[in-house]
Amino acid sequence: METLDHAIAKSPFYRHHLGAFRHQVKSVDDLGLLPTIGKEHLARHGLEMRTSKAFPIRFGISSGSTWGDFRPSEPVDSLSSLVDPAISFQTLQEMEAMRHIQQRLFSQDSGDKDLILQIISASHGIRYETSEDGYIHTPLESPFHYAHIKRLLRTQFDFDGYHPRIQNVAGGLNSIKLLSELIRHDPEREKLDLQLERVLVYGHHLTRFWNRRLEEIFACPVLNIYGISEMSGATGFQCGCGSFHMPPFIIPEVISLDQTCRPVTQGVGELVLTALVPFTEYQPLIRYRTDDVVLQNDACPQVPDMGILPLGKKTKTIQGSDYILPSFLLDEVLEKVPWVPKKIAEKFAVFFNSQPYGQPIYTVNHRPEKRLPVEILIACNTPDRPSASEQARVVAEAGEKLLRLDGSKVNQPLIELIVT
Repeated sequence: METLDHAIAKSPFYRHHLGAFRHQVKSVDDLGLLPTIGKEHLARHGLEMRTSKAFPIRFGISSGSTWGDFRPSEPVDSLSSLVDPAISFQTLQEMEAMRHIQQRLFSQDSGDKDLILQIISASHGIRYETSEDGYIHTPLESPFHYAHIKRLLRTQFDFDGYHPRIQNVAGGLNSIKLLSELIRHDPEREKLDLQLERVLVYGHHLTRFWNRRLEEIFACPVLNIYGISEMSGATGFQCGCGSFHMPPFIIPEVISLDQTCRPVTQGVGELVLTALVPFTEYQPLIRYRTDDVVLQNDACPQVPDMGILPLGKKTKTIQGSDYILPSFLLDEVLEKVPWVPKKIAEKFAVFFNSQPYGQPIYTVNHRPEKRLPVEILIACNTPDRPSASEQARVVAEAGEKLLRLDGSKVNQPLIELIVT
């Protein structure tokens, strides 16, 4: 395999980490014979993973959704508890390959390239980069930023070879939610005259509720993307079967959630990804454990490759002896409940009449010794506590999201809801 030979020959880390296993790997089917790497390797050995000392065009750090801010084993009481994030790299050649693929994806209807408004966020990976083909980068972290975005969306540009209007908006789900709510409450909404063809969201689970809401506000299809910021090109779009499919230069595997790391061919496990050259040459990632819990789906009628349905981060997923409660699916239940508090952007709260739009706020504890081992704690955000029947309805809906490790449903009560 070219990717493996390239990494072992030119990367000090992989020469030590994989050199002894090279003779065992004859094809892609043998990847499972290699040891995995994780975020701890990327943080500690990221520089050693490089295959060149040439200056890259892009520096990035791991996103907060993947790593969190503090080490879980230490109290969050000082700067000494901060995690040690990893730095990832990308070369100009790798970026150009990605640009070509992305523009082919966006600009299918005519010879003109699409203009893409990319909302960047410091809470979902930080990248320092040159301009990208057709991309207009902007933050959304103050009211002025929103005014800037409005101006961009209604401007008629005249760049050679590009559509005159922005037709695509892309960003992390929370940023896109924020933008949609600003537009929804904007008294000048009609003057925007949006001419969008698609909105692309990533970073968090896009629920059916928010998919419908975003499509209504933006008046165009909303495409859900799965990806990890550490790996260039590790981006999968959700297809009609409901699952996500990785591009052909990314090899997905699923391994068990326990320490054995055995291959999982059906059901629930942790996603492991390998990026192939030439799309990832500078800093190879071979059998990289994403910390993402996924459900496999190999029954897609359109794409023969393995499909995955992300269920949430492994560290945020409750796992029993033979069942799990995925955080993404629990969000799907709780985000619709009005008395469950939601995260909001404080700087914009005045524009929303304090209507929350963000992720639901709750705590889940696992108590294996209890008859109802899954405890969901919610601090009610309304003056009146929800009725017993309303709480029972939430428990029932949350219970429907429990999964066996083989992907089947759990048909027994395991959840206790505590509202304070």
